[in-house]
Amino acid sequence: MPWYEGHTILQALDGLEKHIKPEDQPLRLPVQDIYKFNGSRGGQRIVAGSITSGKINEHDHLIFYPSLKRSQVQTIEAFGETEKTSAEQGEAIGLTLTEQIFIERGEMAVLPDEPQPKISSRMHVSLFWLGKQPMVKNKTYLLKLGTARVKMHIEEIIKIINAAEISTIQHKEQVELHDVAECVLSTQNAVAFDLVDTLAETSRFVIVDEYEICGGGIILADLPDRNQAMRDEKQLREIKWISSDISQMERAKRYQQEPQLIIITGERKTGRKTLARAVEKELFEQGKFVYYLGMGSVVYGINQDIEQNGSVGHQREHIRRLAEVVHILMDSGLIVIVTALELSNEDLQLIETLVENESVSVVWVGNEITTDVEIDLHLTDALLLEERIRRLWELIGKD
Repeated sequence: MPWYEGHTILQALDGLEKHIKPEDQPLRLPVQDIYKFNGSRGGQRIVAGSITSGKINEHDHLIFYPSLKRSQVQTIEAFGETEKTSAEQGEAIGLTLTEQIFIERGEMAVLPDEPQPKISSRMHVSLFWLGKQPMVKNKTYLLKLGTARVKMHIEEIIKIINAAEISTIQHKEQVELHDVAECVLSTQNAVAFDLVDTLAETSRFVIVDEYEICGGGIILADLPDRNQAMRDEKQLREIKWISSDISQMERAKRYQQEPQLIIITGERKTGRKTLARAVEKELFEQGKFVYYLGMGSVVYGINQDIEQNGSVGHQREHIRRLAEVVHILMDSGLIVIVTALELSNEDLQLIETLVENESVSVVWVGNEITTDVEIDLHLTDALLLEERIRRLWELIGKD
């Protein structure tokens, strides 16, 4: 074949790149659950999950994404094995940590000296839709990515490939049955993931609509979101943080409580501060270590260098500094009660970026919810103070 100028079969085979074994790839350990043990284990926690790639050894230092919490492996636990010093891809294991940090299901454990996953609430994806109803903008779906579960919506449909006709449609308004689409997805909270051309296993996701799996896909690229700078700041804070010799777990055991943030927001003159003070007093009288922090105490204290009625940027800086103060109070083991006027979901996401978001409860006080904030409890004006306290008590798990 004089017209052929390509490689021979042997040359082509020699040119193939060797497949990287999962155990030779960076460590990815999605957290499935955290088990707490009392008695002989002395309040020990075991972080459980299955290794999707890489290896882990006893005494390895770990970073958990997206919280960016750090700790070190104390022991590796496995069913039926008494002494285990390492584990690799495919193994289901439990970890005990030297420092008992508070993490939750959906985090991803990685080694600090290996390539790190991405963190964002926005991602460029390719997905395949199998739902009976079209996938549309502005509708909330559930994204399942590894062990993480997070609400999401379509921000933009870039293009759709009709699988039957192999045709491309630009900027369509919805994704139909059997369509393959490139989209921008926006999640309620930032999640950790890899890109498909880096680590395929941790780039795959499925989409749930009304309890039914209706689609799936892969992540092509991470996209910037508004809290990226805050996450960078938090990462630097975690690296540079001057730790106490008293761990969070030791404080929790001494105080008989875990740190918690209760945010009470709503319109003016709805009794936010009255409720906060009453709950603080009740907790204090029960022997809890609690502190009430009103937004005004921060605005007219450490925030005096910021304009009070300035731009959106000034508002974000007010919220950022509030969150950093709350972080310090919670690190000391306190239950913190915060009041702030009409917080938005964007404000809440900023706070949860800098604070342990699994420890945050949001209460709206007043008849009308005037922002898009995601709340855990709504207390209307018709409720007396005693009833408000009782319902808040139920929310935070106090008898």
